[in-house]
Amino acid sequence: LLADQDGVMADDLFATRINVPKFRVPSIVALVTERLNLEQHPVLMHDRGQGQVRLDRLLLEQLFT
Repeated sequence: LLADQDGVMADDLFATRINVPKFRVPSIVALVTERLNLEQHPVLMHDRGQGQVRLDRLLLEQLFT
């Protein structure tokens, strides 16, 4: 989903697309980051101040290929 949006999506749109209330976005992102953010590299993050969910595709590829 995030890869299709060049790695950045507004958190309200992200919530709509995954069919959850917006207030659940931080906890969902936190659960996924436990698996993706290897060795503290920020592959996936939720920026509450900017209201965005971000995926670093290049880092994801580097860590998982």
